[in-house]
Amino acid sequence: QSSCGLRGAPPHQGLRYFSKIVDCNDPVSDPAVHNYFVYLLAQEGQEDMLVKYIIKHGSSPPYDVKVALNFCYRHAQMRACSEIHKVVGNFEAAIEVALTINIQLAQLTAIEAEKSGLSAERAKHLWLLVARHVVEEEADDVAVATKKVSDILRHCSLGIEDVLPFFPDFVKIGAFKSEVVKSLEAYNQNIKTLKNQMDNYTLTAEKINKDIRSVRNRDGYVSETRRCDLSGESIMSRSFTYFPCGHVILTDALTDEIIKNAQKKPRALLSGQYAAVTRRDKKLRIELEAMENEAKQKGLASLALVNITRSEWAQIASNECPLCGSMMVASCHEPLINAQEAKEAESWQI
Repeated sequence: QSSCGLRGAPPHQGLRYFSKIVDCNDPVSDPAVHNYFVYLLAQEGQEDMLVKYIIKHGSSPPYDVKVALNFCYRHAQMRACSEIHKVVGNFEAAIEVALTINIQLAQLTAIEAEKSGLSAERAKHLWLLVARHVVEEEADDVAVATKKVSDILRHCSLGIEDVLPFFPDFVKIGAFKSEVVKSLEAYNQNIKTLKNQMDNYTLTAEKINKDIRSVRNRDGYVSETRRCDLSGESIMSRSFTYFPCGHVILTDALTDEIIKNAQKKPRALLSGQYAAVTRRDKKLRIELEAMENEAKQKGLASLALVNITRSEWAQIASNECPLCGSMMVASCHEPLINAQEAKEAESWQI
C-alpha cells in the first residue's frame, strides 16, 4: 500500500494520479507538474483540497505563483487566490479578495499578517481596509455598521479616531462608548508620558547649564617657570592655552600639532570636541572634507590648496588637548615608524 496521496482525493482520475505524485514520500519537484495539479484542482472546483495544498507548501511553493494565481482567478477559486497572495506577502490583495468571501476570513487574514511580523503601520492599513469595507457594505444601516466595526476594534490596534472618518458626519456613536473611553484613556496616558519626558529633558538641560557655568568659572594656576607640555619651551611672554586637564601648550606649538594631525586624518576634526567649530563653519567643513578626499587618495593631505589661516587652525586646536584628547587616542593605531622614517630605521639594524 503506497503512502502517497492526499486524503479525501476526488474520483477524478487525473487528480487521483497527480495527488499521488505531488504528495508522497518522494514527491515530483517539476513546477510544470505542480502547475497542472493546481489547474486540475481549480478546474474541478476542489477548493478545500487546493487551499490545503497551498497552505502545506507555505512560502516555498513548488508551483509557479503567477500561473497558479491565474488559474484560481479564472475558475473563481477566491479562497485559494487569497492564500496565494499571502504566500508572496501581498496581504493587501489577500484582504481584498477575502472581503469578497466574508468578513471573518478577512479578519483572520489581518491577524495572520500581524503575526508574520508585519510593520505596525502596514498592519493598521490592513485593518482599515476591513473597517472601511464593513461601513460601505452596511451603508444603509449605520447601527449595524457601528456594531460590526466595534467588534473589529476589539481584535486590533485601531482606535475609534481611525474609523470615524468612514462614517457619515451626523451619526450616533453610542455603540462606540467603550472604544471612545479607551481612546481617551490612551490619550491621557500619552500626555502623562510626554509630560514626564519634558520634565526629564528640562532637568537634564538645567544640569548641562550648571556644568557650563561651572566650566566658565573654572580657573587654574600656571607658574612663571612652566614650560610648554608639547614643545618644552618657556611659556612666559608668549600666547598659550591652558586646558582643563592641566596641560599648558604654546599656541604656535598647538597650531603646528593640529595641522600635522589634520594632514593624516582630516575627518577626525569634524567630530568630537572639534565639531563645535568645524561643523558650524561651512568654509572649514568644506576645506576639511576636501583634505579628507586627498588623504584617502594619497595617504597624506597637502596644505597647498587649503584656505585655512593659522588663526583658524588655532581656534580649532583650542577645543581639545592634543596630549590626552581624541587625537592622541587615534594615534595609538599608527605605527611607531612611518613610511618616511623607514630608511633611517633600516640603517639601525644590526
